[in-house]
Amino acid sequence: MKKFIFLGIISLLLLLVIKTPAHLVSQQINQRTPLQLQGATGTLWQGTVAQASYKEVVIGAVEWSIDPFSVVKGKAEGHFKIKGDELKAKGEFELALDKKLKIKKLGFKCKTPLINKLANNPIKLTGEFIGDIDYLIMTPSKAPKPPIIKGQVNWLEGGINSPFLTIPHGNYQAIIEQNKDDNLLTTIESDEAALIIEGNIQLDQQWRYVTDLQLTPSEQGQNMKKILNMMRGRANDQGSYIIRENGSLSIQR
Repeated sequence: MKKFIFLGIISLLLLLVIKTPAHLVSQQINQRTPLQLQGATGTLWQGTVAQASYKEVVIGAVEWSIDPFSVVKGKAEGHFKIKGDELKAKGEFELALDKKLKIKKLGFKCKTPLINKLANNPIKLTGEFIGDIDYLIMTPSKAPKPPIIKGQVNWLEGGINSPFLTIPHGNYQAIIEQNKDDNLLTTIESDEAALIIEGNIQLDQQWRYVTDLQLTPSEQGQNMKKILNMMRGRANDQGSYIIRENGSLSIQR
């Protein structure tokens, strides 16, 4: 008898979750976070938002669906899509009761004007980012820690424009994974770029980093030598600038 009562309570709670109107959830998000959701329709289980924006920067429309029976397992599992003029993304998500978030099979295309508007600083990026992420895991803690990531991000026709530095367009690739010490290892390569980059950056769970990079101006990037000489000293005999440094990032706690 107790078993049937328990199942009945779970079923009722599950029904309430499934039927929660999406606009009620969006109202709470709008009131409590910089994220603003407009035109929410459907339910918490399956719904859409006509327009999502962050600090008045438009991201795009959002669609989602949640497997209602995943709630019985103590987590919410589902799929999502983002459709905007400057960002398109889709993937799977898993949110546990302890607020641990896992995003899987994430694919995205993001045009740099969106990043420039969100960053709101004098340094402007050009080109487009295309990502294929196997998984991204964020675990809440008193002291924020770097996410666990495995995947690849390509920066196509990427360049930098700023009052003090200009890097012409090129193609760059970053392969991100965890190494045997559980550090975040990013391997960087470039192709058809003014600045040829080879090497990697490691970041541990305390936000300490180690860089091992080689920068070599190509023929179309010879005008960067003066800037690199000022920043890094003279190039080696191969015309490359070696960056081997370590330090720590200041993260707000």
